[in-house]
Amino acid sequence: MCFKKGGTTVRTDMNICCAVESRAADFAEKPAFICRGGEKHTFAGLVLHARFVAREMRLLGMDGRAAAVVGDVSYSGLCAVLGCLMASVPVIVADASLSREELAAVLEEYGVGALFYSRRFSEKALAAAGQAGGLLPVPEFDELLTDAVPSAEGGGADIAPDAPAFMIFTAHGKRAAILTHKNICATLGSLAGALDISSYTFLSPLSWGGAFDLVAGILLPLSAGCTLVERGDRRSSARAVVESGATALVCTPERLTSLEKALKIRSVKTLGKLRTLLYGLAAGVGPETRLLGHRRIRALLGDSLRLIICGGAYTDADCVRQFASWGFDVYNCYYLTECGAAAISRVSGGTPVPLVPTEINPVAGNYGEIILTLAEPVRYFGADAAEGPFATGDIGRFEEDGSLEICGRRKTILLSGSGAPVFPEKISAVLCRSRYISRAAVSGRFDTGTSGILVSAVITPDYKAVASALGSKYSDNRLRLLIGRELERITPRLPHKIDEFHIAEKKS
Repeated sequence: MCFKKGGTTVRTDMNICCAVESRAADFAEKPAFICRGGEKHTFAGLVLHARFVAREMRLLGMDGRAAAVVGDVSYSGLCAVLGCLMASVPVIVADASLSREELAAVLEEYGVGALFYSRRFSEKALAAAGQAGGLLPVPEFDELLTDAVPSAEGGGADIAPDAPAFMIFTAHGKRAAILTHKNICATLGSLAGALDISSYTFLSPLSWGGAFDLVAGILLPLSAGCTLVERGDRRSSARAVVESGATALVCTPERLTSLEKALKIRSVKTLGKLRTLLYGLAAGVGPETRLLGHRRIRALLGDSLRLIICGGAYTDADCVRQFASWGFDVYNCYYLTECGAAAISRVSGGTPVPLVPTEINPVAGNYGEIILTLAEPVRYFGADAAEGPFATGDIGRFEEDGSLEICGRRKTILLSGSGAPVFPEKISAVLCRSRYISRAAVSGRFDTGTSGILVSAVITPDYKAVASALGSKYSDNRLRLLIGRELERITPRLPHKIDEFHIAEKKS
């Protein structure tokens, strides 16, 4: 697969670094990264600074050791990642939520030779580096990049196709995915074949850590010649989009649901309750009135955002359709980064269309576990490489048009006595669209008396929304009554009723 722009072609099955350098050759003065302060770094400058890092890595004598990056996504961090790849140094991407002890254990266990970190994570990074020992901690180093001189070294290093390029450590860190260079290039190629993104400006992820954010949110835009805009310090997605002027956003299903709720709440607050009621009644009158409502929602995102790429094992279809109805171009990926982009919807609001050979191993009725036939083995730390057919653990079914409906996880599916499946993920997705519900853990058990499923939910309220609704009358009993009434309101939209619910214990 190739990216095409202005008659030029960048082969993503060659080399990530070569792809970015090709963009620098085609669009030398085009901004590759815009810092939150407005400072612009061109593709030519990005390649120059990445080569500078690559040279320093060679001088450091890593000898096969890995580098690690943790904290906020910044320009110097981006240069560090690309520079390490140019020097054939694998990069461990550590989740920002790792504790000091967990981070130190990762650094020590995998013999990390250099740790790059943003200044906000200085205390944790330095403590972890001191605990691990034997490595060089490197803070944000923008001031050093200004003195970088042109060098022919490091350009388009010959990265072994099957060598680890990135190692993703989550907060749990026990099943960390290894992304080989060949795998990443294949993933970028799959996405490039389905997306035309060369004209977009992407909001950068907030922090290093997520496999989807890393590949789809950073490497994909850069390989396609897009501009990345640094995200503000822990701002909401809506506010960050407005401040950055970004035209494209990459997000997980959870973040997409949170953004939808925030937009609806802000729209209500802006209009006022009476005007909102009248506006909602008028919304069904005709397309012109509905169009005004859609424009109002888009205005809350600064009138700039046009494209949303959402990825994950399960994405709430109603949420995707909601954004599509507001006029956004939404691509819904069924995305396993270590396997590649398995499926993606080519029409906003549609169900994903498989991009790689996909089968269904029957579980219940026409539902089954999604099995992928992969060209590349899948690797995890502490486990042998999985070759050939790959059991994803996700449950789905094929639609008549050949698209793939993803329903949930095999380990969580509930089966009644008749064999009819109930998917907790679908129930949780509907619950979490409520303004009063932050998270919902749904489970169930088989009732021998009725031969049916008894479904229970542990609800984590959105205490800010609850406080706004209850005010000074707040109490545990009123909170439970509020959530109970909200569940009654939601029930018609649920794929299965909630038989019992509990309020999660509030964290101090």
